[in-house]
Amino acid sequence: MPTMTNGANGQPARLMTIGEVARRSGFTIRTLRFYERRGLLAPAARRASGYRLYGEHPDHRAVGAAVVDACYFRAPGPLYYPAHGREGLGPHRVREILLIMSDHADHVVDIAPTFERKVRAIRAHASQFGKHPDLEAFLRGLATRAGQAFGVTVAESFKRLTP
Repeated sequence: MPTMTNGANGQPARLMTIGEVARRSGFTIRTLRFYERRGLLAPAARRASGYRLYGEHPDHRAVGAAVVDACYFRAPGPLYYPAHGREGLGPHRVREILLIMSDHADHVVDIAPTFERKVRAIRAHASQFGKHPDLEAFLRGLATRAGQAFGVTVAESFKRLTP
């Protein structure tokens, strides 16, 4: 099996069991498996025994799956929030959801006007990439690659979901 890396520095990524993901995220194992069946959360690998192993930030992915579920299956249905109806609030349907860091990007946003602000913000968040030796060049490389297929100089890429 190929080694999964964390992408930031090429070091092997720490893989976690579904129980570890549940403890970190606050979601139950049952909920995580539900999201897996829906295709919203996928294991990065499996042990020889078949146990699922999840890569970095599966807790973020689980939260993302919950947001998609809430936006598409809960918010539009008046039966999920009957108190809102009694207060005169109707169901709401989102027009789109943009999922970042997708392997299936089909939408980009030109970030040229805000790129410098992005670099400053990430530098201020030292636990992420704040100590990267050439953070601006690293981020510019990512943004350039994201925009290439769409004819945009520097971009953030997304998988766009619409109802």
